[in-house]
Amino acid sequence: MASKALFSIIPRVKRKEEKEEKEEKEERKRSFLKNGSILLEDLIASCDGKSHPIRCYSATEIIRATKNFDRSCIIDELVQFNMYRAILDHRTVIIKKYRHRVDKAIRDIIISMQMSTHKNSLKLLGCCLEFEVPALVFENAGKGGLNFDGSLVADNELLPWKTRLRIAKQLASALTYLHTAFPRPIVHRCVSSCCVLLDDDYVPKLFDFSLSITIPPDQLYVEDFPRGTVGYMDPTYQTQYICSEKTDVYSFGVVLLVFLMRRKARIVREYLTRDPKLNVSDGQIQIETIADPKILEEVGGDEQAQQQLQDFLALALLCIQEETEARPDMIDVAKELMSSHKNALKLLGCCLEFPLPALVHENAAKGVLRDDGSLSVANGGQSLLPWKTRLHIAKQLANALTYLHTTFSRPIFHRNLRSTCILLDDDYVPKLSNFSFSIRDQSHVKGDNKIRASGYTDPDYLVLLTRRDAYSNQAGGLDITANPKFHVSDGQTQIQTIVDPKILQEVGADGHAQQQLQDFLALALSCIQNQTEERPKMIDVAKELVRIEKSIFP
Repeated sequence: MASKALFSIIPRVKRKEEKEEKEEKEERKRSFLKNGSILLEDLIASCDGKSHPIRCYSATEIIRATKNFDRSCIIDELVQFNMYRAILDHRTVIIKKYRHRVDKAIRDIIISMQMSTHKNSLKLLGCCLEFEVPALVFENAGKGGLNFDGSLVADNELLPWKTRLRIAKQLASALTYLHTAFPRPIVHRCVSSCCVLLDDDYVPKLFDFSLSITIPPDQLYVEDFPRGTVGYMDPTYQTQYICSEKTDVYSFGVVLLVFLMRRKARIVREYLTRDPKLNVSDGQIQIETIADPKILEEVGGDEQAQQQLQDFLALALLCIQEETEARPDMIDVAKELMSSHKNALKLLGCCLEFPLPALVHENAAKGVLRDDGSLSVANGGQSLLPWKTRLHIAKQLANALTYLHTTFSRPIFHRNLRSTCILLDDDYVPKLSNFSFSIRDQSHVKGDNKIRASGYTDPDYLVLLTRRDAYSNQAGGLDITANPKFHVSDGQTQIQTIVDPKILQEVGADGHAQQQLQDFLALALSCIQNQTEERPKMIDVAKELVRIEKSIFP
């Protein structure tokens, strides 16, 4: 009898499970439709329908990847969401699962999509709309997050000063992009050390745009209830409910102090004001009384490094001024932190006692590039650079030229750019040199016969691709207009007819690599158009080179 009763129960249990599974599927469908509608509406409003494309994952994929959101996969647990490390599509990813507030999750998706083109923003790969509150899928950041005191979460590792400074520079770049790159400024509102993840190379990735807000058209600020992280919040925003880009500047200033002092944000301000020796108002704080002992141990008696710390502190104090108007814009903060560009040959000093001054630069051990783009070394030999290295050099040079064109009060044109202006250090990092013909923008600089290069948007990347002399009036020169096989006008030049055989040998029959070469050539040809207005801006060249490099070399 018992067995008969058992067999009679089984169908009922099965029917119940099927009913629950059906209801779960229906609920996921409703969530997908509801969240998808909200997302589409916000996309149209925020991005004009244009954004970085992402994948839509199913709930089944997310649940399987996180082992049904098992705690063993959690890498960070906050009030609003959990973050899980998982495997999706055979790659390690970070999955961000919100507990509630669909509007915050949608906002995070929208801004993350827009920011994914910036190398210091955590790239959004996709999302899942089948949960009641959407889940977000990001690229992995192997080193993890920062502690409240600015140290690395993993093993409580203390970051060296050089790394902290570089992280600060790159975060300032990401925030500047957030404030300036879109039709209307976007304010993060939750800038803190905890919204930063580090990849395997300690490159910072800004994330969590759930509280981000857009400044309305024709307005300088937005009035809204204060939101943010305790210790990092702008006091003006807290008392007057006025939010602007300067709100982020204040929070970033606190981040700088956290990096410098290795103290939690909520006690930084208290520490700065409670000790009479710390003259915060006039910015005369002695660095020895405030800096992390680890940093002081690193810099030792190096006067230049001590001055760097003092300048860093002065910038941080400027950012946390009580009066909003007294704070700098984020772009000026970024410029101050990037007072020298890593891809420009650093000037150490000069001698004025000769009839013509002599300049002393840092060393670039690998030497200079030849006219044909190969490496020239001290012993007179040459080293043929692999394609990946050439592409990396081109990308970094574009960054240096973009910096030259955009960072200062007026654009500066190099005017003598050629491969022999490029030196390489021990790690093959390019250093741009020879600014003797450089000139500031003066209404298109007409009437100056000293201009040596064919326009500031002509970076001469064909040298790196073809390994030939770029000047057609020299032996072996690159004259792509003289050969009827080269259809320069319509950009249909065949790679096989022009590329250095060494590169062709490297890429072989790899279709993706061949397409990368074709894209690189198309960019180079767009830069040497006869009509100036048909050439791209250097910042667009730099962006395209980033895309081209990532298409094969992540």
